Amino acid sequence: LEKPPVTLYGRSMGGGKSGKAVRKNGAARAADPTLRSLSQIYTFMRRAQTPIYFVSPTQINFLMPGWFIGPFAKAGSDTLIVHVESDFHLDRTLREIRALGCKAGVCINPATPVWTLEEVLPLVDLVLVMTVNPGFGGQMYLPSTEGKIRALRRLIDQRGGGIELEVDGGIDPLTAPRAV
Repeated sequence: LEKPPVTLYGRSMGGGKSGKAVRKNGAARAADPTLRSLSQIYTFMRRAQTPIYFVSPTQINFLMPGWFIGPFAKAGSDTLIVHVESDFHLDRTLREIRALGCKAGVCINPATPVWTLEEVLPLVDLVLVMTVNPGFGGQMYLPSTEGKIRALRRLIDQRGGGIELEVDGGIDPLTAPRAV
């Protein structure tokens, strides 16, 4: 019998939250909380001995993401999100993501200023604002990010729109209206 393909769920492939494995239509779907580094991801993929597909979007949360966009695109991610703080050649990485036929996204951490995105906005399809410091789940929403969200919305609108603006971290029914 052939093993069904595995689909990895979860935005962050570098240290984010995850769900549990379920079976749907014969395919195993898994988001493994132990997948904390690229080497662990590839080890998991090799041990699975079955095709691995990543559900899009994939947030690549580790240093030098440009080295790894090809394998994630090949595995099925059609949107790749990289952290501005983790990539020394962000413009090149975003162009390579697009060249692979994927949507390009950029993520910005709470302490990173909005101006770091100004030069790359023409290269992105979405901007993800972290409303917690990335690394582990269950953190409290940081109200200090609300000004950043508003500033990015203005900047995107001034440049003609067409870029999705998303938030991630500590969002619940009480914080969601503040983050919009």
